[in-house]
Amino acid sequence: MSKTGNNEGSQQQRRLTAEEAELIWQAKWAYDWHHTGLTIIALFMVFELGLAAMQGAFQQRLLVVCGQVGVLLGLRWAVRASLRWAGRAWRAWLRAYAYRQRQQRVPRGTQGPWRRALVLVVLLGGVLQGCADTYKSLARLYGCDPVAIEQGSCTRPQGGGKP
Repeated sequence: MSKTGNNEGSQQQRRLTAEEAELIWQAKWAYDWHHTGLTIIALFMVFELGLAAMQGAFQQRLLVVCGQVGVLLGLRWAVRASLRWAGRAWRAWLRAYAYRQRQQRVPRGTQGPWRRALVLVVLLGGVLQGCADTYKSLARLYGCDPVAIEQGSCTRPQGGGKP
């Protein structure tokens, strides 16, 4: 043993990260709640059997409790099976969607850049031509002088506005 009190051959344990500690805490919390839920159900069924024993209908109540346990186990199985099926169906749909997207993708270098430029010129030409007409109609609604609109500016007529 050394003067510091540590064994020279032992290694220090590494500390958990915040994410690892959070994951462990969540798992413990989920386990505790699951265990608590099962305990409450079991206590309720034992209480039910105790009342049946006092009333004298123990055998009938035992059959009812066994049926309740069977129904709970069946529901648990059905929920797990349906969640498993839904997860598989979702993953299959995602795989098919990704496959379709890969099939529709155009490989690089197969589409010429002149096509993009042509589309851009056509779109800009249509948009800019429409803007001029829109500007003129808005200027008329606002009450600008028609002669000034044709020159590209908006001045109010000398008469004081739109009649």
